[in-house]
Amino acid sequence: MHAQTKLAAIALTALAAYVGPVVQAQTLNHLTTIDNTVAAGDAKCPDQPFYLYSGGKKDNYAAPADSVYPRPELAAFVATCPTMSYDPKTSNACQRDSFNLQNTRSVCHAIIEFKTKFTGDVPGNDGFSIGHVDGAGTFQSVAGMSNPYSVTTGVQRFSLDDAGLALLSVQTGVNMDKTPQDSVLDLFAQDDFKVDYFHIWVWYGKNCAETASC
Repeated sequence: MHAQTKLAAIALTALAAYVGPVVQAQTLNHLTTIDNTVAAGDAKCPDQPFYLYSGGKKDNYAAPADSVYPRPELAAFVATCPTMSYDPKTSNACQRDSFNLQNTRSVCHAIIEFKTKFTGDVPGNDGFSIGHVDGAGTFQSVAGMSNPYSVTTGVQRFSLDDAGLALLSVQTGVNMDKTPQDSVLDLFAQDDFKVDYFHIWVWYGKNCAETASC
């Protein structure tokens, strides 16, 4: 394992200790399975369309590997950990991808979906997080989890809780003080599993110039 990678811990709490080959319980950070459907998002945010941002193809890890597009700040985060693409089996590597939201509004609702499979040497100490690497090189976490794999299909879907939505709003420019470069959402995951694809659906709120409070 990369010591620096483990120290970064992508803003999650201490990860569970290894107890054997059985996948351990997840620890969720600002994620919930409540309202994790498009219908729920539409109901919570009437008259607001959703925007879908995607990384990788939903192809069950098929070759060739799907590319990742991390911005320079994310590429430099925990630089000792090599970047992995979508699909290939990996061990002791990091998933990095960036999504340009270009938002100047609040976030009304958001859902993430991804497919993962454990492939490495030590289960139970891995993490998966979305957030934003700031100008100082610090990963500002919005939401994430430990042990990001499922014992069944590998497909997992969560919605962001209220605290996570507030954090995502700030990271994507809720006060209209963000440039497009600052409105990028970063995905960072490590280090002993492969990722087939990642989706995030976002329902934005009103433009903050149109309301006294977002």
